[in-house]
Amino acid sequence: MLPGIIDPKRESVGGTPSGKGKSRASNDAPATVEGGALPNLSQKSLFLALYAKVMSGEKRKNEDSEMVMGPQDLGTVVNKQLLPVGRFLSRWFEQRTTEDGDLIGSQGWLEYLYGMVLAKEKNEDKAMEYFIRSVHLFPMNWGCWLEMTSLITRLEDLNRVSRHLPQNIISFIFHLHTSLELYQQGPSLANSLDQLLGIFPTSAFLLTCNALLA
Repeated sequence: MLPGIIDPKRESVGGTPSGKGKSRASNDAPATVEGGALPNLSQKSLFLALYAKVMSGEKRKNEDSEMVMGPQDLGTVVNKQLLPVGRFLSRWFEQRTTEDGDLIGSQGWLEYLYGMVLAKEKNEDKAMEYFIRSVHLFPMNWGCWLEMTSLITRLEDLNRVSRHLPQNIISFIFHLHTSLELYQQGPSLANSLDQLLGIFPTSAFLLTCNALLA
């Protein structure tokens, strides 16, 4: 269990309707991050637990948002789990970063999640920094690449980010995908697509890209 992030006491459900109501109210309260030692869990376990907290916060946020105009439509409804999860991850990285700025034994999962939290908090520059760290450590996480695409709104941003990316085929595909999202065309992009189709000739994704460039 994660102290301060996942509290087993919050998961208990009473045997009566009133007990259930109390349990739900307890679950809705944002978790806090204590100042003690972080739990000794694998990074994937931490990722799954913290990701579940973020998603539960998103679900609650959507439930609290009204479908019609009202006081809840002013942008005041937030994911209450972002703050505690963000604090937890900040401490996790702080405790494992050396004086030289190197992160010991990281696998990329928590960088990805922290980037998501930062992006939802509109801290986009720092979010991109952690997404880039994540794809260097685990480039096969296409979800992370898509999060990066969602933060890029101009070709200049793509060119700036591309200089810091790992040089592999996934990065190549990311550049193609993001360029198309920015409505870019041209011989260079078409040539990149032809090279990828030479490797993956039956890829539905690449064939769709080819149709968009046609």
